[in-house]
Amino acid sequence: MIIDAYTHILPQKYQAGLEKKVTDRDGSLNSVRYAQTIPTLVDVEARFRVMDGFDDYIQVVSVASPPI
Repeated sequence: MIIDAYTHILPQKYQAGLEKKVTDRDGSLNSVRYAQTIPTLVDVEARFRVMDGFDDYIQVVSVASPPI
């Protein structure tokens, strides 16, 4: 079994809240822009569809931004 312990997620509701809080000078905005190009970062169902293509693979996820 492969356990990917270093994956990140930016849930859509969390991303929307983050977009309201950050400014252009805030480094967190980079994560918001990055999320727009990587669907599996914000769409859990899309992530599950990709993961379904691999046997014995799981992910441990953490919120992508801000770093805690």
